[in-house]
Amino acid sequence: MTALSMKYLSGFVVALLLMGGGFIACDDPYANSVDYAKLEAGETELREMFYNSVKDTIPAVETIDRMETEGWVAFIMEKGSDDPIQVGRRVSFRYTYSTVFRDVEDGYTTAVAIVQYSNYNSPELVEYTVGALSNTQSEVFQGVDLAMRHMNLYGKAYIIMVHSLAQNDYYPWVAEIEVVSTQLD
Repeated sequence: MTALSMKYLSGFVVALLLMGGGFIACDDPYANSVDYAKLEAGETELREMFYNSVKDTIPAVETIDRMETEGWVAFIMEKGSDDPIQVGRRVSFRYTYSTVFRDVEDGYTTAVAIVQYSNYNSPELVEYTVGALSNTQSEVFQGVDLAMRHMNLYGKAYIIMVHSLAQNDYYPWVAEIEVVSTQLD
């Protein structure tokens, strides 16, 4: 190699190193722009607003409130049979999943649940083993699994849960579920 081509080659290598170092050292402009504490606080406020707006309107025969400890509350609307749902047993159910959003109209803010997913108009039921969720069971929210453990066969429930027990999207979620079958002894 000639001295001139060596000079150009070494200059090219130095330029690549400087550019690469600049990319590596470059800060992500969005890295510090998301305030997760603010998102959590907003989700909590919205969930409480929704809970307060519906708690007296749901015809519940029993209320199981685990919001402070586990992040969910279930209004059992129909008790069902005397056969309890048990951890480790297969269960099939129908569901309607809704996301809770803010609705501002005429200066008033309310919380409303908007249906996102449902299998009520489908012949397909969701079937899974209670207490044994896997990553492939996307139709079963963790909050539903926790509430299911307090239900009976043919029972119906209205469940309000924190985002981390549903889609993890910083919005509260609501599930209306109906247990259709379960594995008995």
